Amino acid sequence: MHRFGPVGALIKRVVSIPVLLSNRVNDPEMADTLVKMGAADFVAQYRDDVSVLEMRGDLCLDMMPITKQVLMGMLATSGVKPHVNATVRRIETDVEVDSSVSSWSGEAGGDAAGATGYGVVYADAEGGEHTLPAATVISAFGYKAYNPLEEIARRHCDDVRVVGCAVKAGNALVASREGYEAGLAI
Repeated sequence: MHRFGPVGALIKRVVSIPVLLSNRVNDPEMADTLVKMGAADFVAQYRDDVSVLEMRGDLCLDMMPITKQVLMGMLATSGVKPHVNATVRRIETDVEVDSSVSSWSGEAGGDAAGATGYGVVYADAEGGEHTLPAATVISAFGYKAYNPLEEIARRHCDDVRVVGCAVKAGNALVASREGYEAGLAI
Protein backbone atom coordinates (compact mmCIF):
# COMPACT_ATOMS: atom_id res chain seq x y z
CA MET A 1 0.00 0.00 0.00
CA HIS A 2 1.10 3.58 -0.66
CA ARG A 3 2.32 5.35 2.48
CA PHE A 4 -0.51 7.92 2.34
CA GLY A 5 -3.27 5.33 1.82
CA PRO A 6 -4.16 5.15 5.54
CA VAL A 7 -4.25 8.96 5.74
CA GLY A 8 -6.66 9.13 2.80
CA ALA A 9 -8.88 6.51 4.43
CA LEU A 10 -8.99 8.51 7.67
CA ILE A 11 -9.85 11.71 5.82
CA LYS A 12 -12.66 9.95 3.94
CA ARG A 13 -14.24 8.98 7.28
CA VAL A 14 -14.65 12.59 8.40
CA VAL A 15 -15.47 14.52 5.22
CA SER A 16 -18.47 14.35 2.96
CA ILE A 17 -16.70 15.42 -0.23
CA PRO A 18 -14.61 13.36 -2.67
CA VAL A 19 -11.00 12.80 -1.58
CA LEU A 20 -8.17 13.19 -4.09
CA LEU A 21 -4.96 11.42 -3.11
CA SER A 22 -1.68 12.41 -4.70
CA ASN A 23 2.03 12.47 -3.94
CA ARG A 24 3.99 10.40 -6.34
CA VAL A 25 1.44 7.69 -6.92
CA ASN A 26 2.94 6.85 -10.29
CA ASP A 27 1.85 3.22 -10.62
CA PRO A 28 -1.62 2.75 -12.18
CA GLU A 29 -2.12 -0.53 -10.30
CA MET A 30 -1.35 1.18 -6.98
CA ALA A 31 -3.77 3.99 -7.85
CA ASP A 32 -6.48 1.42 -8.62
CA THR A 33 -5.80 -0.39 -5.34
CA LEU A 34 -6.04 2.85 -3.34
CA VAL A 35 -9.44 3.65 -4.84
CA LYS A 36 -10.73 0.07 -4.40
CA MET A 37 -9.66 -0.08 -0.75
CA GLY A 38 -11.42 3.22 0.00
CA ALA A 39 -8.34 5.36 0.62
CA ALA A 40 -9.44 7.88 -2.03
CA ASP A 41 -12.13 8.64 -4.57
CA PHE A 42 -9.57 9.86 -7.11
CA VAL A 43 -5.81 9.51 -7.43
CA ALA A 44 -3.60 12.10 -9.14
CA GLN A 45 -0.69 10.25 -10.66
CA TYR A 46 1.20 13.33 -11.79
CA ARG A 47 2.59 16.10 -9.63
CA ASP A 48 4.43 19.20 -10.76
CA ASP A 49 7.73 20.10 -9.22
CA VAL A 50 7.11 22.38 -6.27
CA SER A 51 9.45 25.16 -5.12
CA VAL A 52 8.98 27.60 -2.25
CA LEU A 53 10.59 31.03 -2.54
CA GLU A 54 11.16 32.73 0.83
CA MET A 55 12.60 36.22 1.28
CA ARG A 56 13.92 35.43 4.75
CA GLY A 57 16.90 33.19 5.52
CA ASP A 58 14.83 30.13 6.44
CA LEU A 59 11.33 28.75 6.09
CA CYS A 60 8.80 28.76 8.94
CA LEU A 61 10.77 31.05 11.25
CA ASP A 62 7.68 31.79 13.38
CA MET A 63 6.79 28.13 13.91
CA MET A 64 7.30 26.13 17.07
CA PRO A 65 10.45 23.98 16.64
CA ILE A 66 8.78 20.55 16.74
CA THR A 67 6.03 21.65 14.34
CA LYS A 68 8.62 23.11 12.00
CA GLN A 69 10.69 19.93 12.13
CA VAL A 70 7.69 17.79 11.17
CA LEU A 71 6.57 20.15 8.40
CA MET A 72 10.07 20.49 6.95
CA GLY A 73 10.40 16.69 6.94
CA MET A 74 7.10 16.38 5.06
CA LEU A 75 8.19 19.01 2.53
CA ALA A 76 11.54 17.26 2.00
CA THR A 77 9.88 13.85 1.62
CA SER A 78 7.50 15.34 -0.93
CA GLY A 79 10.39 16.75 -2.95
CA VAL A 80 9.55 20.41 -2.29
CA LYS A 81 12.57 22.58 -3.08
CA PRO A 82 13.08 25.58 -0.78
CA HIS A 83 14.85 28.70 -2.05
CA VAL A 84 15.60 31.09 0.83
CA ASN A 85 16.87 34.66 0.64
CA ALA A 86 14.93 34.84 -2.62
CA THR A 87 13.15 37.99 -3.78
CA VAL A 88 10.67 37.54 -6.62
CA ARG A 89 11.36 40.11 -9.34
CA ARG A 90 8.77 39.19 -11.97
CA ILE A 91 6.76 36.46 -13.62
CA GLU A 92 7.58 36.01 -17.29
CA THR A 93 5.80 34.39 -20.20
CA ASP A 94 7.33 32.93 -23.32
CA VAL A 95 10.29 31.52 -21.40
CA GLU A 96 12.09 28.77 -23.31
CA VAL A 97 10.96 25.42 -21.91
CA ASP A 98 13.53 23.14 -20.37
CA SER A 99 12.05 19.72 -21.15
CA SER A 100 14.05 18.12 -18.31
CA VAL A 101 11.94 20.03 -15.75
CA SER A 102 8.47 18.55 -15.31
CA SER A 103 6.75 21.71 -14.09
CA TRP A 104 7.26 23.79 -17.22
CA SER A 105 3.92 24.64 -18.75
CA GLY A 106 2.86 26.18 -22.00
CA GLU A 107 0.66 25.63 -25.00
CA ALA A 108 3.24 23.52 -26.79
CA GLY A 109 3.98 21.34 -23.73
CA GLY A 110 7.27 20.44 -22.13
CA ASP A 111 8.43 17.94 -24.76
CA ALA A 112 8.00 20.11 -27.85
CA ALA A 113 11.11 21.66 -29.37
CA GLY A 114 11.06 25.45 -29.09
CA ALA A 115 8.11 25.41 -26.68
CA THR A 116 7.61 28.27 -24.29
CA GLY A 117 6.18 28.41 -20.80
CA TYR A 118 6.09 30.56 -17.69
CA GLY A 119 8.88 31.38 -15.29
CA VAL A 120 9.30 33.11 -11.94
CA VAL A 121 12.42 35.26 -11.88
CA TYR A 122 13.93 35.77 -8.44
CA ALA A 123 17.09 37.33 -7.03
CA ASP A 124 19.23 35.46 -4.53
CA ALA A 125 21.04 37.04 -1.55
CA GLU A 126 23.94 38.14 -3.79
CA GLY A 127 21.60 39.74 -6.34
CA GLY A 128 21.98 37.04 -8.99
CA GLU A 129 18.83 36.34 -10.96
CA HIS A 130 17.41 32.85 -11.47
CA THR A 131 14.35 31.59 -13.34
CA LEU A 132 12.17 28.79 -12.00
CA PRO A 133 9.66 27.05 -14.22
CA ALA A 134 6.08 27.73 -13.18
CA ALA A 135 2.87 26.00 -14.10
CA THR A 136 1.12 27.60 -11.12
CA VAL A 137 2.20 30.49 -8.90
CA ILE A 138 0.75 30.96 -5.43
CA SER A 139 1.76 34.21 -3.75
CA ALA A 140 1.83 34.74 0.00
CA PHE A 141 2.76 38.31 0.78
CA GLY A 142 4.12 39.54 4.07
CA TYR A 143 1.97 41.21 6.62
CA LYS A 144 2.25 44.30 8.76
CA ALA A 145 0.82 45.65 11.98
CA TYR A 146 -2.84 46.66 11.75
CA ASN A 147 -4.26 48.92 14.44
CA PRO A 148 -7.37 50.87 13.40
CA LEU A 149 -8.98 50.96 16.88
CA GLU A 150 -6.32 52.31 19.26
CA GLU A 151 -7.08 55.97 18.61
CA ILE A 152 -10.82 55.43 19.13
CA ALA A 153 -10.24 53.36 22.28
CA ARG A 154 -7.94 56.02 23.79
CA ARG A 155 -10.69 58.64 23.35
CA HIS A 156 -13.08 56.55 25.43
CA CYS A 157 -10.90 54.57 27.85
CA ASP A 158 -8.27 55.50 30.44
CA ASP A 159 -6.22 52.30 30.22
CA VAL A 160 -5.60 50.99 26.70
CA ARG A 161 -3.09 48.19 26.09
CA VAL A 162 -2.15 47.46 22.50
CA VAL A 163 -0.93 43.92 21.91
CA GLY A 164 -0.29 41.35 19.21
CA CYS A 165 -0.44 42.24 15.54
CA ALA A 166 -1.69 45.73 16.37
CA VAL A 167 1.84 46.47 17.64
CA LYS A 168 3.97 44.31 15.38
CA ALA A 169 3.10 41.60 12.90
CA GLY A 170 3.91 38.27 14.50
CA ASN A 171 2.50 34.92 15.41
CA ALA A 172 -0.60 33.99 17.40
CA LEU A 173 1.35 32.50 20.32
CA VAL A 174 3.13 35.77 21.02
CA ALA A 175 -0.10 37.75 20.63
CA SER A 176 -1.92 35.41 23.04
CA ARG A 177 0.79 35.80 25.66
CA GLU A 178 0.79 39.60 25.28
CA GLY A 179 -3.00 39.64 25.66
CA TYR A 180 -2.77 37.44 28.76
CA GLU A 181 -0.14 39.70 30.33
CA ALA A 182 -2.16 42.83 29.49
CA GLY A 183 -5.22 41.24 31.13
CA LEU A 184 -3.26 40.50 34.30
CA ALA A 185 -1.96 44.07 34.43
CA ILE A 186 -5.43 45.66 34.45
